Amino acid sequence: MSEFDAIDIPSEEVTVGGHTYTVRPLTIAQLPPFARLMNGVLPAIVEGLKDGLEIAGILRLLGDHGEALIAAVVIALKADRAQIEELSAVDFVQLVLPIIKVNSDYFARSLSPAVQAVVTQAAGQTPSSA
Repeated sequence: MSEFDAIDIPSEEVTVGGHTYTVRPLTIAQLPPFARLMNGVLPAIVEGLKDGLEIAGILRLLGDHGEALIAAVVIALKADRAQIEELSAVDFVQLVLPIIKVNSDYFARSLSPAVQAVVTQAAGQTPSSA
């Protein structure tokens, strides 16, 4: 059994707008476009949470990053964009937060330690033993 056998992939079911979505850790194909879209969004979300996300802050966040958030949700859920665009703001937020949580947890608890183990193992090997 390798350290990769122990990676637990968490998921979360979210029902909004009459549809149920399964939020899973991003695949390697989803990661690059999702990361590019969320690069400017995550700091804004964190800053907004610190400020309590008042109405002005929410509007600023959506005005500055709404399109990126929509595109990121579509990528993360492999969902139909038109379906996501029809959601209410409350339903949309109910999708965004689990996507961030599931993937943050996955990176922190599973992927990062697995990568660290591979790097450590590789660093211990010599070219003749590889």
